[in-house]
Amino acid sequence: MVFLRDTRATSINGDRKGRNACRYMGLEIMMTAEDIDNLPDKIGNIQIEELSHESGTKSIFQDASEARNNAQNRQTQRMEGESDLGVNAGYVVTRWYTHWKIDGQVKKVKVWLADERAKLLAVQVLDNQDYWQIIDRPMYPTAHDWDGTSVTDLTEDKQRARAIAQNLGLKAMIGDLYPNYIYDSNKITNRADLTRMAFNKHIPVESKGENLNTAILPLQKASPNLALLNFIYTSLDISAQKATATPDIQQGIQSEKDRPLGETNLIASRVDTRYSLSAKIFGWSEKTLWQMWYRMYKDNFKEDIDEKVLRIKGLFGPKWRTLKKDNITAVKDPDVFIESKAVNRAKQLEDRQGMIQYMGLAFQEEGTNRRYGLRKLGKLYGMEKDELDRLFPLTLDEREALEENELLNEDKLAPITAEQNHEIHLLEHSKANDTPATRAHLQGHQQAMMIKRTNPEFFPETAEDVPFAPQGNENTIARPQIAPSQVSA
Repeated sequence: MVFLRDTRATSINGDRKGRNACRYMGLEIMMTAEDIDNLPDKIGNIQIEELSHESGTKSIFQDASEARNNAQNRQTQRMEGESDLGVNAGYVVTRWYTHWKIDGQVKKVKVWLADERAKLLAVQVLDNQDYWQIIDRPMYPTAHDWDGTSVTDLTEDKQRARAIAQNLGLKAMIGDLYPNYIYDSNKITNRADLTRMAFNKHIPVESKGENLNTAILPLQKASPNLALLNFIYTSLDISAQKATATPDIQQGIQSEKDRPLGETNLIASRVDTRYSLSAKIFGWSEKTLWQMWYRMYKDNFKEDIDEKVLRIKGLFGPKWRTLKKDNITAVKDPDVFIESKAVNRAKQLEDRQGMIQYMGLAFQEEGTNRRYGLRKLGKLYGMEKDELDRLFPLTLDEREALEENELLNEDKLAPITAEQNHEIHLLEHSKANDTPATRAHLQGHQQAMMIKRTNPEFFPETAEDVPFAPQGNENTIARPQIAPSQVSA
């Protein structure tokens, strides 16, 4: 695919104010007659027979195809015999994004052009007129420049120099295997005896009693400087590794020099630091992608008609859930955050180590919510929610609060009793939707806690009233112990 663009543009949609945005752009594609017939908003009745199969002199579709085939050592199929394929025959069509004046207003449109962009096939007015729904994917962007810098730009000169040195080395090896010779024409009179190669061949020599070693000798020439060649190779490798921040260890190759573990870890951390900037820049386009994904659902997902089905995988088997438009879109668009896996992993390890040290101190304080701390630490260790729910089953107050949240989400009042653990209820009710019933319910729990402090006789003290205390089987009557002699064989 070859992307054709506005040469004056610096990016697809320009800066935040839309300056230096693309005025027109597109690409050449291959379409069949059926694809052309299914185009939206066609211009009149298209006569497929009148369209040309060839790309033409103004097209670079065939040139790009030949370049890819040459790079992969493949033969290029010419398009002269394309018409013999019948309904499978392809036509080179340009899919073009540009501005078009319609009813006196300039609109963003998508058009399809054939016959070297001389034949207009269809014009479609785009739904989104604010910006082009095409995403830039820069890795090393440059200010006020479309192309920026790529990995090939950083390594091209090193690769070319290395290829030149390798080609010279191959020629030198061939030259050593098939060198030039000088021979005495008085001793070897028939030159064809030297040029015609054969096994177990006998060559007549008129030596007249002289030494035969002087009849033919290899031509002396300069030998390649292997030390200099090795220095060039090493310098090019180091330059490429420095330019891309990718040493041998990062490529999965054992380093030629033995390095201690501390130095290896330090190199890996510094490489991640260099990569984090590229990952952050690449994350900008990833963020734009998911914002556009959300925008497309918001604009095109039909209410009460379209639906998506999710398969949620858990410890108890997969669960199927149907999503409508109101389950995906919201009144206020969500914030999108993109973070590199390497950066996230490093942050996770740092948070885990700090959390372990902090919890050792926090758990010494009376009234600490131990269950929350242990569940938080489990998440940092990568445990799934289903695993944490089985490890820390919900308490009676947590289950009761979750059931009350269903009422609060529908703006219905839920009862408050003296036996409830108000600390746990406040924590769980914070997950409910912000409705008048939710705010009144939270205020009720807070008032109950104030009344309990001033009138403790209204609230019988039990173990469950202790904030964040373990609840469940811990408060039941202990089972009688069974002596070993009572156990039957």
